[in-house]
Amino acid sequence: MLDKTLRGADYTGLGDYYLVGMENNKLLVIFSIGEHQQFILVDLQKTTTGILINVALPNLLKRLAEAEDVTEAATKSPAKKNKTAKPRKQSALQTFVDKFTRGMYSL
Repeated sequence: MLDKTLRGADYTGLGDYYLVGMENNKLLVIFSIGEHQQFILVDLQKTTTGILINVALPNLLKRLAEAEDVTEAATKSPAKKNKTAKPRKQSALQTFVDKFTRGMYSL
């Protein structure tokens, strides 16, 4: 809805992510992944916005793109497809973000 509103007001649409300032020195980073959105809550008492914007986000976006590429390749394979299974793209991205937020991936 936000993207549609911006485009309707003759602004460019949303990019890969946007930031929302929260109370208690927290920052919400919201990623737009196709039709889906994923978020990470960042404690600004433990990191700086400079590190977040210049190091963490580019690295995370690169890894999300790699996860998407791997998932797309897997869904295009000639193996039998289960018609009742959900698309793996969302699952792969969700798994990555879950591991990232638990500290299993480092930047």
